[in-house]
Amino acid sequence: MHVTTTCAGQDDISESRKLFYTLLVGVVYVAATPFATLTVDRLGRRALLLSGSFGMTLMYIGISVVIGGSIGGSEALLPFVLLLVIFYSVSWGPVSCAMASELVETSIRAKVNAVGTVTNWLADYVVVSSFLTLSSTLGERATFAMYASICFLSGIFVLVYVPETNGLALGDVRGSVESENG
Repeated sequence: MHVTTTCAGQDDISESRKLFYTLLVGVVYVAATPFATLTVDRLGRRALLLSGSFGMTLMYIGISVVIGGSIGGSEALLPFVLLLVIFYSVSWGPVSCAMASELVETSIRAKVNAVGTVTNWLADYVVVSSFLTLSSTLGERATFAMYASICFLSGIFVLVYVPETNGLALGDVRGSVESENG
């Protein structure tokens, strides 16, 4: 993840600590993802997306503040980074893929899943590949503030446009979406 680069790139952290942080982020990512699978039907897809969007917003703000030197040192980044990974892992990572298949008719479901998966990976590539350029151009603090703004806007998008599909049969989801959109 792009935030691991920032945390591991701090000069006041030893090389072994940097490696540990990178491994820890991976372990947290793998450990947190099943939470969404186990709770999505109880908590609801929309609720998980909203908590992910606004949770990631707060974590990016926290990272921006720490990088700006307002609080703590490099060690203070770790809780924000780990919580950011958790918020993503229990929301946008798995839930967006699941919802895509619920919102369209069966005849095009596989194609929509394929397009959604490719789009998700391309978006991830854009974020990761542009991070260093944005950081050197805008500064790390502004880059993370920009990411916070994007996450906030994703939450607004979910509030306005994404229906709750929890508890609905697949055929009913499409009808619900059509009735909401006129």
